[in-house]
Amino acid sequence: MNNAAERTPSPPCTGTRHGDALAYTRYRCRCPEGREAYRVYRKRLREGRQPAANIRAVGTARRLQALMAIGWARAELARQLGLSEKRVSQLTFNTDGNVHWRTAAKVRALYKELSATPGPEKRAIYAADRHRFAPPAAWDNIDDPNETPYVRAPRHEADGRVLVRRVLAGNAAIHILTFPEQVSLWRQWVEQRQAAGRGSGPGCFADQFGIGERRAARIRQAATEQTNEQAADSRTDRKVA
Repeated sequence: MNNAAERTPSPPCTGTRHGDALAYTRYRCRCPEGREAYRVYRKRLREGRQPAANIRAVGTARRLQALMAIGWARAELARQLGLSEKRVSQLTFNTDGNVHWRTAAKVRALYKELSATPGPEKRAIYAADRHRFAPPAAWDNIDDPNETPYVRAPRHEADGRVLVRRVLAGNAAIHILTFPEQVSLWRQWVEQRQAAGRGSGPGCFADQFGIGERRAARIRQAATEQTNEQAADSRTDRKVA
C-alpha cells in the first residue's frame, strides 16, 4: 500500500515562477527545487548566513555588456528580464555600485541561457564595440572585479583591406576602421548595392553599419572628393602624355 502511494506522481505545480525561495513564498511554487531552495533559505536565515540584499554589481554589469557584445539588444534583454530598458541601461554601466541579489540572479540566469548563442542585432554589437564591452569568451571569472578581459585588438589581426571586408560582411563593427578605410568601405558597399540593383544613399549606409546619417554623409563626401581628385589627376596625366 505504501509502495503504491509512493509511486503516485505529484500533481503538477501551479506556481507561476519556479525553482527558488521567492517562487515558493510569493508565487506558490511547490516543485521539489522550490521547496529545497526555501528550506536552504530558512536554514541560512536561522544561522545568520543569508546573503545581504545588495551585492556588488560588477558581475551583473559585465554579463549584460557581454550579451550585447554578441548581439543581444538592450530592449530584448529588458523584455526577458521583466525590467524597463532604462533600468537595464543603468545596470549595464553600474560596474562600481551594488545591485539587489534577486536582480543579479535574474541576469545570471539569462546570461547562462544566452551567452553561448549569438544574438540577432548587429546594432547591439556596434554599440558594445563603441563602449569596449567584452564578450563572454573574454572572461575567466566574470565576477572578479580585478580581472581584465582578454580581447584581441582587431588592428593586430589583419590589415585594413581585410578589416574593410569583415565590416562589409557584417562580421565586425565599422568603428574599428580608420576614416580612410571607412571611405574604402563606402566605395565597396556602393558597388555591392548597385550590382544588386539597390539604393546606396547615406541613410541606408548609416542603418546597415550602425552610425549616424551625418557621419555617413561625411564618408560619402570624402569618397566623392577622392573620386574627383583621381579623375583630375587622370586627365592631367593624359595631357602630359
